[in-house]
Amino acid sequence: MLRDVHGLDNELDQDEARRIAYLSVLLDAFQHYYGHEYRGNFNKMANDMIARPTFLNRILAVPANAPRWDAAKKIYYGDFDAAFISAIDRLLQHEQGA
Repeated sequence: MLRDVHGLDNELDQDEARRIAYLSVLLDAFQHYYGHEYRGNFNKMANDMIARPTFLNRILAVPANAPRWDAAKKIYYGDFDAAFISAIDRLLQHEQGA
């Protein structure tokens, strides 16, 4: 199902495919909540989270989540999500110390 429904690469083992799908579900929930909270201003969201970390920061600080985010954003996020993608990229870079 992870490969058929989610479109995840067949090269991924089952556990990693689950992790990518789970991360995507979490990020979808954050996108919905913070999209409403910040009225779609994900740049302000990122600025606030850099100043005052949240649970999302902790998720993005996990080193293994960087390549998972890359995989998820290729599959699940489109052009209409550009502001959210940019904010997550910025937060991930901040949390990973890159």
